[in-house]
Amino acid sequence: MAWLVVVLLLLLIVFGMPIGFALMISATISLAISGLDLITAPIQLFSGVNKVVLLAIPLFIFMGELMRPVQPSGSSSHRQFRWCSMG
Repeated sequence: MAWLVVVLLLLLIVFGMPIGFALMISATISLAISGLDLITAPIQLFSGVNKVVLLAIPLFIFMGELMRPVQPSGSSSHRQFRWCSMG
């Protein structure tokens, strides 16, 4: 069944559907095919996301966005290092 979901996902993307909608449609169809009760889907989703290690990924991306250069005076990381070395 996993190959069917992957093929469906790839077909939807090839035909020009946005990736978010293609993921949503293929996930919904896979839930319907597998015969799982729909009430267990949010429980499984929350239990999979409720891990501290997975929280580090978006936080690293967020810190990278904060430290990239956005002003002509240099990146915020350079300003932070200069501020720390002043004391």
